[in-house]
Amino acid sequence: MTVALAAVAAALLVPAIATPAAAAEDSCATTGAEGWLKFSWSGKYRIDPLKLMVEDQLGDGHHVAVRLVTNRADGTIHHWGWHHNYEGVDIMQVWNTYASDSAGITKAEIQVARMEGSTIMNLCNSGKIANPNW
Repeated sequence: MTVALAAVAAALLVPAIATPAAAAEDSCATTGAEGWLKFSWSGKYRIDPLKLMVEDQLGDGHHVAVRLVTNRADGTIHHWGWHHNYEGVDIMQVWNTYASDSAGITKAEIQVARMEGSTIMNLCNSGKIANPNW
Protein backbone atom coordinates (compact mmCIF):
# COMPACT_ATOMS: atom_id res chain seq x y z
CA MET A 1 0.00 0.00 0.00
CA THR A 2 2.85 2.44 0.73
CA VAL A 3 4.35 1.82 -2.73
CA ALA A 4 0.96 2.52 -4.37
CA LEU A 5 0.59 5.79 -2.46
CA ALA A 6 4.11 6.82 -3.41
CA ALA A 7 3.33 6.13 -7.08
CA VAL A 8 0.16 8.23 -6.91
CA ALA A 9 2.03 11.07 -5.17
CA ALA A 10 4.79 10.95 -7.81
CA ALA A 11 2.21 11.04 -10.61
CA LEU A 12 0.64 14.13 -9.10
CA LEU A 13 3.96 15.93 -8.56
CA VAL A 14 5.39 15.49 -12.06
CA PRO A 15 2.77 17.62 -13.85
CA ALA A 16 3.20 20.39 -11.26
CA ILE A 17 6.96 20.46 -11.81
CA ALA A 18 6.96 20.01 -15.60
CA THR A 19 4.60 22.81 -16.59
CA PRO A 20 4.99 24.14 -20.14
CA ALA A 21 5.85 27.78 -20.84
CA ALA A 22 2.81 30.07 -20.79
CA ALA A 23 1.81 31.24 -24.27
CA ALA A 24 0.32 34.66 -24.92
CA GLU A 25 -0.78 36.89 -27.78
CA ASP A 26 -2.32 40.30 -28.38
CA SER A 27 -2.67 42.99 -31.03
CA CYS A 28 -3.46 46.64 -31.62
CA ALA A 29 -4.45 48.82 -34.56
CA THR A 30 -4.05 52.49 -35.31
CA THR A 31 -4.73 54.50 -38.46
CA GLY A 32 -2.89 52.75 -41.27
CA ALA A 33 -1.23 50.02 -39.21
CA GLU A 34 -2.03 46.83 -37.35
CA GLY A 35 0.37 44.70 -35.35
CA TRP A 36 0.43 41.45 -33.39
CA LEU A 37 2.65 39.61 -30.97
CA LYS A 38 2.68 35.94 -30.05
CA PHE A 39 5.10 34.56 -27.51
CA SER A 40 5.85 32.18 -24.67
CA TRP A 41 7.17 33.16 -21.26
CA SER A 42 10.42 31.28 -20.60
CA GLY A 43 10.79 32.20 -16.96
CA LYS A 44 11.23 35.52 -15.18
CA TYR A 45 13.88 36.92 -17.53
CA ARG A 46 13.09 35.67 -21.04
CA ILE A 47 10.43 35.57 -23.73
CA ASP A 48 11.19 32.81 -26.23
CA PRO A 49 9.93 32.36 -28.85
CA LEU A 50 8.67 35.84 -29.70
CA LYS A 51 6.88 36.66 -32.96
CA LEU A 52 6.26 40.30 -33.91
CA MET A 53 4.10 41.14 -36.93
CA VAL A 54 3.02 44.42 -38.54
CA GLU A 55 0.98 45.28 -41.63
CA ASP A 56 0.63 48.55 -43.52
CA GLN A 57 -3.10 49.12 -44.06
CA LEU A 58 -3.09 52.48 -45.81
CA GLY A 59 -1.46 53.29 -49.16
CA ASP A 60 -0.35 56.75 -48.08
CA GLY A 61 3.43 56.60 -48.64
CA HIS A 62 4.22 56.18 -44.95
CA HIS A 63 5.67 53.02 -43.41
CA VAL A 64 4.68 51.09 -40.29
CA ALA A 65 6.63 49.59 -37.41
CA VAL A 66 6.24 47.38 -34.35
CA ARG A 67 8.28 47.08 -31.17
CA LEU A 68 8.19 45.20 -27.90
CA VAL A 69 7.76 47.12 -24.64
CA THR A 70 8.43 45.36 -21.34
CA ASN A 71 8.20 46.22 -17.67
CA ARG A 72 11.17 45.25 -15.51
CA ALA A 73 11.06 43.91 -11.96
CA ASP A 74 12.20 47.31 -10.59
CA GLY A 75 9.28 49.07 -12.34
CA THR A 76 11.26 50.65 -15.18
CA ILE A 77 10.08 50.26 -18.77
CA HIS A 78 12.25 48.87 -21.57
CA HIS A 79 11.37 50.08 -25.09
CA TRP A 80 12.98 47.60 -27.49
CA GLY A 81 14.04 48.58 -31.00
CA TRP A 82 11.55 49.24 -33.79
CA HIS A 83 11.03 46.68 -36.56
CA HIS A 84 10.08 48.64 -39.69
CA ASN A 85 7.92 47.47 -42.59
CA TYR A 86 8.67 49.45 -45.78
CA GLU A 87 7.02 46.91 -48.12
CA GLY A 88 3.79 48.82 -48.74
CA VAL A 89 0.07 48.44 -48.25
CA ASP A 90 -1.39 45.02 -47.37
CA ILE A 91 2.06 43.47 -46.84
CA MET A 92 2.68 41.87 -43.44
CA GLN A 93 6.20 41.44 -42.15
CA VAL A 94 7.06 38.93 -39.43
CA TRP A 95 10.07 38.80 -37.11
CA ASN A 96 10.80 35.61 -35.15
CA THR A 97 13.05 36.48 -32.24
CA TYR A 98 13.29 36.46 -28.43
CA ALA A 99 13.74 38.94 -25.57
CA SER A 100 16.01 38.50 -22.57
CA ASP A 101 16.52 41.02 -19.77
CA SER A 102 18.64 40.39 -16.66
CA ALA A 103 16.49 42.97 -14.82
CA GLY A 104 13.47 40.70 -15.28
CA ILE A 105 10.37 40.93 -17.47
CA THR A 106 7.15 41.27 -15.49
CA LYS A 107 4.85 42.44 -18.32
CA ALA A 108 4.99 42.65 -22.11
CA GLU A 109 3.11 44.56 -24.79
CA ILE A 110 3.68 45.94 -28.28
CA GLN A 111 3.54 49.38 -29.79
CA VAL A 112 2.50 49.74 -33.44
CA ALA A 113 3.11 52.98 -35.31
CA ARG A 114 2.62 54.66 -38.66
CA MET A 115 5.81 56.60 -39.33
CA GLU A 116 7.39 59.22 -41.55
CA GLY A 117 11.10 58.52 -41.34
CA SER A 118 11.78 58.20 -37.61
CA THR A 119 8.82 60.43 -36.66
CA ILE A 120 5.79 58.68 -35.17
CA MET A 121 2.60 59.93 -36.80
CA ASN A 122 0.21 57.80 -34.73
CA LEU A 123 0.62 54.92 -32.32
CA CYS A 124 -1.25 52.24 -30.41
CA ASN A 125 -0.38 49.93 -27.53
CA SER A 126 -1.66 46.41 -27.05
CA GLY A 127 -2.73 45.28 -23.62
CA LYS A 128 -0.02 44.49 -21.08
CA ILE A 129 0.39 40.77 -20.54
CA ALA A 130 1.61 39.80 -17.07
CA ASN A 131 4.38 37.23 -16.67
CA PRO A 132 2.92 34.38 -14.58
CA ASN A 133 6.40 33.52 -13.28
CA TRP A 134 6.44 36.59 -10.98
